[in-house]
Amino acid sequence: MGTRPGFCRITVNGRPCPVLDERLLATASYIVGPERGPLTDLAELGEWLTADAAQEHDVGDFLAWVCRGALESRVSVLLGRDQEAAYLERLALKDGRSAIRQLPPALTQLLDLWISIADMATIASTVSAMPAGTAATRMRSKTRLPRFGQT
Repeated sequence: MGTRPGFCRITVNGRPCPVLDERLLATASYIVGPERGPLTDLAELGEWLTADAAQEHDVGDFLAWVCRGALESRVSVLLGRDQEAAYLERLALKDGRSAIRQLPPALTQLLDLWISIADMATIASTVSAMPAGTAATRMRSKTRLPRFGQT
């Protein structure tokens, strides 16, 4: 067990979405409640997930919370290749080719920082006005998206 993903792997739109072992244990401990006590290692987690005593709704809740947490930590995986291509087509960029080459990595970085890419006019004008390789750095001043459950 460590701070790197290993026990559980999630892939969204063909992109890995890491899940830390600590998140798995903390989530399972929350689901089973204080009466049972915290799960302390991955073997214990595996036993709980496969035990007859584990309620189906508990396992479902566990998986839902793990997936939600993983997606919160890597929001960019929700932007699939097709959506990314459509987004790039809709942008009106002054210097299309060079800006489009640097934009996909910038979109990934922005989304993972919870910065909205909904204002396409601002994204296009910002990217068009900067030298190659600086898209994400310059666009970080945009408004962050709210976390799940926040308004």
